Amino acid sequence: MNLGAFAVIVIRERETRFGDDIRAVQGLGRERPELAWPLTISMLALAGLPGTAGFIGKIYLMEGAVGSSYTWLAVAIAIGTMISLAYYLRVVAAVWMRPAAAAVPGESSDTRELPAMAGGSPESDADPADGGRDPARARCLAIIALAWLAAGLTIFFGIVPSPLVDWASHAGDAISGFIPG
Repeated sequence: MNLGAFAVIVIRERETRFGDDIRAVQGLGRERPELAWPLTISMLALAGLPGTAGFIGKIYLMEGAVGSSYTWLAVAIAIGTMISLAYYLRVVAAVWMRPAAAAVPGESSDTRELPAMAGGSPESDADPADGGRDPARARCLAIIALAWLAAGLTIFFGIVPSPLVDWASHAGDAISGFIPG
């Protein structure tokens, strides 16, 4: 879920002048639906919407808390989920219901510098020795594919959680063998 959301944010940091501000995703549903859908799926999964891996994770977490006599913790998780829903839906609303953010009034687009991004710069993106290929575009396509893969797995494990649940159960059994007591 986080991987899908961060993949989209990485791309938008490079495409807009807003960095990781919410203005970077405003109007994304109209401009770049191939980025808007993975981000939307990730946000809804992080909120715990049914049909996503986030919902399954929260259900198992609350079930474990109640089963271990920590009902107060399950209630706290439910309250935290309701509070977080406001934050996640704010992003979804910006993606689908708001127009794209405009540049700062009175400032032309070529006079503002793009924010500094970790691991990238226009100088490193423009390599004349690469035979005319655009490495920035290739990286962008790879990140979009990663975002779609993450979104697809989020929905898959929300509908068919048993492989992930079995894997986690086996991992828990393996770890419990190392714990003394």
